[in-house]
Amino acid sequence: MTLTAAGNATLRGVRLALQLPQGWRAVPTDPAVFGFVPPGAAPTVTFLVRPPSYAPNAGAVVHATATMGDLQREAGVSVTVSG
Repeated sequence: MTLTAAGNATLRGVRLALQLPQGWRAVPTDPAVFGFVPPGAAPTVTFLVRPPSYAPNAGAVVHATATMGDLQREAGVSVTVSG
């Protein structure tokens, strides 16, 4: 997940996370919290996502969220589990 570099403000207290269907798990393999993000920077976090064992050949929507204080931005993507 990458927070798009845009604007000319320094962002403070940025947290990147995933919202997953019930039973799914995500563990960040990189730091997911940034004390500050300077203008033009695009912080990236990789997550290891594990669907539940009962979800083979199923579709789901995964939402990526960026939280900065009271402000939150979100984007969703459809994924398919095949096993």
